[in-house]
Amino acid sequence: MDILMTMTGWHWFGFALILFGLELFAPAAFFLWLGVAALLVAILMFVSSLSIPVQFVLFAILSPLVMWGGRRFYNQASGCQKSNHLNQRGLEMVGLVLTLEQPITNGQSRITIGDSTWKVLGADASAGTEVKVTAVRGNALVVETLSNPLE
Repeated sequence: MDILMTMTGWHWFGFALILFGLELFAPAAFFLWLGVAALLVAILMFVSSLSIPVQFVLFAILSPLVMWGGRRFYNQASGCQKSNHLNQRGLEMVGLVLTLEQPITNGQSRITIGDSTWKVLGADASAGTEVKVTAVRGNALVVETLSNPLE
């Protein structure tokens, strides 16, 4: 227990290295941010002398702040955007502008998007017409006509 009474910047630096090492075995970027918080406490300890309770309170405050900031920075830098449409791929297509490969007759057609074929519902339109996906009904995309090449 004497180590808790005499913690220095080197102790926090070693704790940060341990957390960085744990990140290798549990790669979820959780221990990474805790390690960064411990590293910040180590830097502050090298700059000034803080009491033991202040060190732990500082680590407790910095940990969630660094996690939040790090994840936010990572998501912006990598371009990752969280989709709220798990197992509902059609909802991700709302707003997409497409060109019909086949005409819509009797309010129905099919269109290929990527490696999938989707049922299309909308007003009758000829092939080559630009349409915008406005909604999803079951496993069909509801579209509205933007332009018609025959007009």
